[in-house]
Amino acid sequence: MEFLAKIFAFILTLPFLAFFLGYNISKWFYQDNKKAFDIAIHVTTFSLFVSVSVMFQVVGYLQSGVFITLIIWITFLAVLIYLQWKLKNQIDIHKSLKGSLRLWFLVLCICYVALFIIGVTKSFI
Repeated sequence: MEFLAKIFAFILTLPFLAFFLGYNISKWFYQDNKKAFDIAIHVTTFSLFVSVSVMFQVVGYLQSGVFITLIIWITFLAVLIYLQWKLKNQIDIHKSLKGSLRLWFLVLCICYVALFIIGVTKSFI
């Protein structure tokens, strides 16, 4: 059990490894590049969520890293639902969730890289 915990911790430390593993495993399982890419993005988004939350706590000395990232995602979801309602006068929750997860993936990638650079520079100073 300790071995599995170490593998899980390693993958969460390097979220882009989670993308690579998620893509290759789902491509092998489904034989579909688009579905494999979507699954890999979802796996990586979860991994980035955990990594960025921990990095907020370590680099920024914030104990509420999880709440910050969840508030960002809920804000994206609310904005996308509002835009759908204004533009189409109807709401498709599936599209809103999918769009917000993709947008959250991009923002988490940027946050991960920024917090990584901040953490490395803080350790040298």
